Amino acid sequence: MRIRDISLRLQVLTICTILVAVPLLILAFVSYYNVKQETISQLEKNLKSQASVCRVMAETAYTISLEQVKSSLSAARVAIVAGINTGRKIVVDSNKMHKISITNQIDKSTKEIEIPSFQINDEIIYSNFRYVDKVKSLTELSVTIFQLIPDGLLRISTNVLKEDGSRAMNTYIPKDSPVYKSIIDGQTYYGRAFVVKEWFISGYEPIKDIDGKIVGALFVGFPEKNVVNMLIEQFAKIVTGETGYVYVLNSKGDYILSYKRARDGENIWGAKDSDGRFFIQDMISSAKKLSPEDSTITYYPWKNKDEKRARMKIAGYAYLSQLDWVIGYSAYQEEFFGGVNSIRYLAIIIVVISLITGLVIAIVFSGSIAKRIGNVITIVEAIGDGNLTSKIETDNIGTNELGRINQALASMSLKLQNLIRQISGNAETLGKASNELAKSSTHLFTSTEEVSKQSNTIAAAAEELSSNMASVVLVSEQASSNISMVASAAEEMTATIGEIAQSTSNTRNLSNNAVKKVLSSSERINQLGNSAQEIGIVIETIAEISDQTNLLALNATIEAARAGEAGKGFAVVASEIKELAKQTSVASQSIKEKIEAIQSSTTHTVSEIKEISKVINDVDDMISTIATAVEEQSATTKEIASNVADASHAIQNVSDNITQSAAVVNDIAGGISGSNRAVNQISNSSSQVNKKADELKLLSERLKDAVDKFKV
Repeated sequence: MRIRDISLRLQVLTICTILVAVPLLILAFVSYYNVKQETISQLEKNLKSQASVCRVMAETAYTISLEQVKSSLSAARVAIVAGINTGRKIVVDSNKMHKISITNQIDKSTKEIEIPSFQINDEIIYSNFRYVDKVKSLTELSVTIFQLIPDGLLRISTNVLKEDGSRAMNTYIPKDSPVYKSIIDGQTYYGRAFVVKEWFISGYEPIKDIDGKIVGALFVGFPEKNVVNMLIEQFAKIVTGETGYVYVLNSKGDYILSYKRARDGENIWGAKDSDGRFFIQDMISSAKKLSPEDSTITYYPWKNKDEKRARMKIAGYAYLSQLDWVIGYSAYQEEFFGGVNSIRYLAIIIVVISLITGLVIAIVFSGSIAKRIGNVITIVEAIGDGNLTSKIETDNIGTNELGRINQALASMSLKLQNLIRQISGNAETLGKASNELAKSSTHLFTSTEEVSKQSNTIAAAAEELSSNMASVVLVSEQASSNISMVASAAEEMTATIGEIAQSTSNTRNLSNNAVKKVLSSSERINQLGNSAQEIGIVIETIAEISDQTNLLALNATIEAARAGEAGKGFAVVASEIKELAKQTSVASQSIKEKIEAIQSSTTHTVSEIKEISKVINDVDDMISTIATAVEEQSATTKEIASNVADASHAIQNVSDNITQSAAVVNDIAGGISGSNRAVNQISNSSSQVNKKADELKLLSERLKDAVDKFKV
């Protein structure tokens, strides 16, 4: 069903319902949204504020504890170290050594070392607990005297206890500890420090000998758990809503304080929310980036084991760097939306009541409107049927829009009666005038047809002349284009010939250089042959000397044999000389053969180089011939290019003149064509006038028939 087919009453009801419902729904939604956002904003502020308050509480407790440590360290200094200013002396005596086993307090590794004697006023401090116990009795804090060793800071007197309850003697702080670095730099260290088995809130101060050299450190502190337990007990009592609670994590993800303390000490670094996000890791990472006074908010969906769906949790948290704590305040978001949900239900009730009220009012008013519009429809239908004599009620119709419509219809009906009468009389006059107009238009059409025929003949001739001139212009332009292409090609050929001439000149230079280098190589190879011949003569001399040496060695051998026992030693030497002579003869023969091979190769190479030199000379002659021909061709090409350019200019002038003539012919043809169009328009107009005259006559007849249908 289309909207225009729906009854007016139903349309009015629908519009009223929409006008009532839409604003109410928008108002309800906006109110609910604003209240919800304001509730969330206040909730975020409260949670951030609570987290900041808890952080301040912890920070205050830590600060108080640190001040206690500072004052106790001052007391220990007075009781133990400050004797430097009162006549005491602190020395490390290397003449008295203690052989002991020491233990690293972090990795528990042990080793054997010897340490010099640490003395205060000639009193050995190693295993002497008089000073440390006296300070502890005054301050109730743990006290230690450290001696500086190559591995770190060694406890030589302490009342800090190990796990077995004994004093933590011979344990040491390794060199990578922040405490050690501060002491070596001559600085006092205050803050958290790992001591033997647990974290302490502590103070460390360098101890110097009578020469001002750092030889140890003085420690005062107490277990961090004393402060932590006090804070955790206070935080555990804080509850907001039904399930809101305070939690505390360290940077490793260990629970310091959990909900109802059920998971204290558990590591939840890898915990994920219902969306699979490592929200604990994200929370710790962002918390460590906060400034000391800031706090922030996070949201995460969480589903407990006994729940079917995840619920959104909101947490405000802050970071306490002194204790490495992330202090958070968490609660389910829905617990704080009770008032918001009440507003939503109230808005729904108001919308329903408003809709019912609006519908009742719309039904009453739409009935009255529909009745009045029904009367108007009856009147309009009668006028549509041509009955202008029906009586229209104008009494008790009111003065609103519908009443004014009724009065307007009555006035319109009366005016239509008068108008129809006037149209009926004018229709006859219009019929007579249309007959006269038809006769005049027929005569005008006959005259314009003759003029149109003559102008068409002239226009055709002008168009043919214009077409011929255009062909001539086209041909001249083509000739000009071809001449231009020839000129361009001639110029390119001239440039190419120039490049060939340049390349030929370069090639001639290269061939001349090649001839020079070949001649030089030939001379060097001849020298090599001569040197080889000289070496051959020397080798022959060496061979003759070798033969003579061999002969002399043979004679020496014979003489040695004659000498008997007295010539045996000489015989051995003669034999060695003979052997060397043989080797020399063999080597000389080998060198001679190689020299002969070199001489043969040299002779052959000299011959080939002469052939190469001859070929290069022939190439040089050919290049000279080519260069001469290229120069002649270049001159001829330049002359051709000049002639072609002159021809191109001449043809271009002819083309311009023809183009101007063609333009004049086109103007003439255009003028004739314009005249022809004007005549044709007159002819068409006269034809249209004739046609319209016939239509006007027919229209006057139809108008009379239509007027006759009205009852006036």
